[in-house]
Amino acid sequence: MEMIKLVNGKGDIIERKKIDYTPNIKIWELRGWKPYVEPKVEPKPEPTPEPIVDNEWQPEVKKKSKKKGK
Repeated sequence: MEMIKLVNGKGDIIERKKIDYTPNIKIWELRGWKPYVEPKVEPKPEPTPEPIVDNEWQPEVKKKSKKKGK
């Protein structure tokens, strides 16, 4: 038998036979139950590897000093 999942405003999910649900759709909707649609899960993007940095020699990075004016 084919089953259908229903969800209400609170987020409760119930499962009923499709034969029982189909002729009584309006009654179920008046009671606050609607067909449950499963959310689509998007695949996470693969992290890109960081470039390899040569640790032998790096130019010095000069920091800007902030001077407070009077």
